[in-house]
Amino acid sequence: MKDKDSAWQRQVAVTKRRKTQAGQALVLAALALVAILAMMGLGIDMGYLRYAKGKMQAAADAGAIAGAAEVLYTDVSAAAAAATAADGFTNGTNGVTVAVNHPPLSGPNTGNSNYVEVIVSQNQPTFFMTVLGVNSVALSARSVALGSSPNCIYALGTSGDSILITLSIVTSACGVVDDSNLGGLIAALDASSIALHGTNDGFLVSTSPTAETGIPSAVDPLASLTAPTVGSCSTHPTQTVITTNTTLSAGTYCGGIDIISGKVTFGAGTYIMDGGGFQMTNVFGGTVTGTGGVTIYNTGSGSGSCNTCYGPITTYFTAGSSLSAQTSGTYTGILFFQDRSNPQTASFNANFSTGTRPFMDGAYYFPDAQVQFNFDFGQSADYSILVAKSLSWLVAFTVNNNYSSLTGGSPIKNTGVLTE
Repeated sequence: MKDKDSAWQRQVAVTKRRKTQAGQALVLAALALVAILAMMGLGIDMGYLRYAKGKMQAAADAGAIAGAAEVLYTDVSAAAAAATAADGFTNGTNGVTVAVNHPPLSGPNTGNSNYVEVIVSQNQPTFFMTVLGVNSVALSARSVALGSSPNCIYALGTSGDSILITLSIVTSACGVVDDSNLGGLIAALDASSIALHGTNDGFLVSTSPTAETGIPSAVDPLASLTAPTVGSCSTHPTQTVITTNTTLSAGTYCGGIDIISGKVTFGAGTYIMDGGGFQMTNVFGGTVTGTGGVTIYNTGSGSGSCNTCYGPITTYFTAGSSLSAQTSGTYTGILFFQDRSNPQTASFNANFSTGTRPFMDGAYYFPDAQVQFNFDFGQSADYSILVAKSLSWLVAFTVNNNYSSLTGGSPIKNTGVLTE
């Protein structure tokens, strides 16, 4: 009987122990589940915060690049803020703070006005971390970009020597981009930067600084510029020939203009050469002036005109002659604009020995043609911008970059490059 009681007591003890262990296992399982859920929640919160940080960093990068692109102008902060807003972070909205510092207030480029610093800040909400009393986390992203000087010489040809300099020195206050090779003979190219898709294959052609080679091909920086509307012309228009003192008005010139003699004054506006081109005889002895804001568009395919009537641009400017581009509007800074389908070579020459040096302020835009310079029209000009299929010089040439007369600055903007 005693043995039976002992067995029963042992059985009861075993049962109690099993129940206790089961209860403990249930508690441990519940605690483990809570821990797993907490870890999952923390992981979700951290993943969301990383995602938010990435978006914020992208906005800061965009802001810094946009701001740096305007370092020569007055809209650095506005450009940076607009870029961050486009990425979803608008200063003063939803707790967002966008600080634009030009120059940077921290880092290795502190105080350098060529750089722009953008800091984007915002408190981000949490979801599962609220159980730990953490309702939000303060995030910020910082970016710094260099506002590189805008390039002002673009040779867009992709074969041969897109830039050719012979027995002369070309000096540019801004950058040079060549989508092919640099060629020439006993010459020099001095610029703020020189970038070649190809190589320097000229004979004794030096570059300062040393040209960077093998860069990706650049796109036409004025590709978005719309062509002027051409007025109606007959199938074979008659060229306007000028032999006396003449004041011209903007508009479409069917058959183009040929200047032989006289004092010719261009009023402000856009002049469209529909066939025949814009030409001056090589014995021209008068003057050509147009400082009120001129754009000359050279085409040959306007409404009603023949598509094969393209003519070249050939000038022979004399002492006291000058042309300046428009200072505001669609064609700000554009002096010459040749139809993108017109491959005829442009030649800029001068009949000059003494007197006031002739000059031209503005962009020479010849995307499908070669441009030849046989006189330094840039030395006395505030600025020059050269964009052509190819460029060649037989004389020294100067490219200045004072765009203060232009609303909004150069038609070719800076580029911003991330550095921090």
